[in-house]
Amino acid sequence: MALVWTLRTTSAPAGWFPGRIVWSPELALFCAAAVSGATGNNFATSPDGITWTDRASSDDGGYGSGLVWTGTAFIAIGPQLSTACVQTSPDGITWAARTGQYAGGGGSWQNLAYSPSLGIAVAIGNKSGGGARIMTSDDDGVTWTFRTSPSTSSWKAITWCEDLGIFLLISDIATDASRLATSVDGINWIAAAGSSLGANRAYSDVAWSPDLGLFAAVHAGTDFSANVATSPDGLTWTLRTTPAGKWPGIAWSPELAMFVAVSNNNGAFSAGAGFRSMHSSDGITWTNDATPADIPWNRVAWSPSLLMFAAVSTSGNLSNIMTGAEPPVTVTGVSPSSGPTAGGTPVTITGTEFTGTPSVTFGGTAATSVVVVDSTTLTCVTPAHASGAVTVAVGSGSLASGFTFFAAPTFTGITPDEGTYLGGTAVTLTGTNFYGTASVTFGGVTASAVVVVSTTSITCVTPAGPGGPEDVIVTTDSGSATLTDGYDFTCKCGGATSATGLIYGALRLCRDGLLRPGRLASPEQLTDGLAMLNTMLDAWGLEQLVMFYVARTPVTLSSGTLSYTVGSGGDIDIARPTNILAASLIFNVSAVPTFEKEIDIFTDQVWQRIRQKTLPTPLSAGIYYDHGWSSGLGRIYPWPVPSVSSTQLVLYTLQPLAAFADLTTCYAFPPGYAEALRYQLALRVAREFGGLKEEATTLLASTALARVKRGNIRPFEVILPSTTPGLGLFQIRAGRG
Repeated sequence: MALVWTLRTTSAPAGWFPGRIVWSPELALFCAAAVSGATGNNFATSPDGITWTDRASSDDGGYGSGLVWTGTAFIAIGPQLSTACVQTSPDGITWAARTGQYAGGGGSWQNLAYSPSLGIAVAIGNKSGGGARIMTSDDDGVTWTFRTSPSTSSWKAITWCEDLGIFLLISDIATDASRLATSVDGINWIAAAGSSLGANRAYSDVAWSPDLGLFAAVHAGTDFSANVATSPDGLTWTLRTTPAGKWPGIAWSPELAMFVAVSNNNGAFSAGAGFRSMHSSDGITWTNDATPADIPWNRVAWSPSLLMFAAVSTSGNLSNIMTGAEPPVTVTGVSPSSGPTAGGTPVTITGTEFTGTPSVTFGGTAATSVVVVDSTTLTCVTPAHASGAVTVAVGSGSLASGFTFFAAPTFTGITPDEGTYLGGTAVTLTGTNFYGTASVTFGGVTASAVVVVSTTSITCVTPAGPGGPEDVIVTTDSGSATLTDGYDFTCKCGGATSATGLIYGALRLCRDGLLRPGRLASPEQLTDGLAMLNTMLDAWGLEQLVMFYVARTPVTLSSGTLSYTVGSGGDIDIARPTNILAASLIFNVSAVPTFEKEIDIFTDQVWQRIRQKTLPTPLSAGIYYDHGWSSGLGRIYPWPVPSVSSTQLVLYTLQPLAAFADLTTCYAFPPGYAEALRYQLALRVAREFGGLKEEATTLLASTALARVKRGNIRPFEVILPSTTPGLGLFQIRAGRG
């Protein structure tokens, strides 16, 4: 991933040119040291890499040749041709001069490294003659001791490798016979030829990656296409192809898993202009990064706590520090945006700059199964968390209230709790924690028109059901809840039945069990069943057997009207009934709710006994049905005659059923009719469905049909002689006198 570099301004006076920079984990502080500076100002510090404060040194010498942090003190070293070449500070603010070593001969100190495990600092130089090119300090830079260099090489780059337990030196003179030196204690050194470092390369800095197990050294001499050399042991090196430029500084970031180098190219090489940084995740493949200023960047350091590189330049006046970091991670969306407190919700997070295996948290709790799909998308599974809206964080990016945890729903009731198996019944579900979107199933079949009214209420419309009680399951963003046997599909047409109900009943009498409870008939089975039903009714018509259904017909009564014709084209426009099963009166059609009360149906004899047939009253007590044929119409007489127009007469009559209109129309049959239709239909469909389950079904079908035939005979009255003691008019079928 490319780094984004930003130029920073220091508060140091003009002419302050930092040459080294280091990070102190203990102080959480960057410290920069200048190769030259204004009077008394050679250092600057920053807690964030952005805001810098200049710090006074004890003299005016430059101390930007080397800078380290020991864990308790900063040590800075300058190139001075004298013993006054060291400054130390416990905090980066207050600095003290220390006496170093100088053997004469025109050389200068070039770099500095520190071993935490040995507690020793090592300074190296490029003295032109003699062997005094190394000095060490084991007391945080206060006192120094010369150490014998293994060769007369001009030492420029140095680092400590904790994994290998060695200091490594590299010369900046390609013609030096010994371009490498190592030491396990900083005191005793062993030289090596280093021929694999390549010709004509002036190495100025080296860094170790414990993650890669690799040294990477950069050179700042004449530009070459291979400006980096890598080595697993410090002795055998491989040149690596890099962008053009001169590269004096390099650092390793464990957190970003990359080397970063900076260039002091002065613009002579066009490839370096505007691109004074490069990075590599393996030390082998290097990629340029754009930088904000074409000035000579000298050294770079990494802050693990700030996740930031900081580089310093020996030019640029006050704008001579820049910071580099990965592009900021952004989190723009989470889908779904809510789920149960138990966790386990798979989510997709969108944003920018998703790489590697980032830390993903919901309200501070780590998600699981994190998969980076690409730089803008990742998937994961939510953790368990308390209810409420939480911040979703991906690495350094976050989205406030990006996800809401909801408690699992409870499901306590459904109203109404029964309805037609044909579906279409509007119901209301009650419970708690109904959050987000919802789906509802009845016996595994999805309901329609689902609306989350509130956290305690959901409305929906039932699907078609197989009959009988079924589990109802509510699934919301916060989980699922089940109401066992919560809805009963046995209420067929509100007490009536339909062709579909008869077909279901008939198929369940078949041996193969195709329609066990809980299963639905196919559209083809229903269509075939309807055709068989209507064919059966048509065949019965040849036997003069008419199937009747109970029709409910409301009639508004007019004040003072004595009678109403009934039949096709009459006042009550229905098929002329052979008889009226029942009648009732709605007292006030405008009332809510209306009240319906059954009234009497007067026999011929009772009607004859009523002398004042025009008696007016607001409410009729009964009706008389005159079966006499007059132009194909019968006549109904309400009595007493209603004196108001706010009442409604309701007639329940038997109407002939020539054919079922469709699969869903509901019919109310007289007792025994539905049974006869079901059993007789079963006889016809059985041959296509493996025969009947039970032989007795044939007998039951015959018996049921016989009852229907008898029921079609109109009730009649017998008038016994008036001389018969204790007897008078007696209705045989009704069983009353």
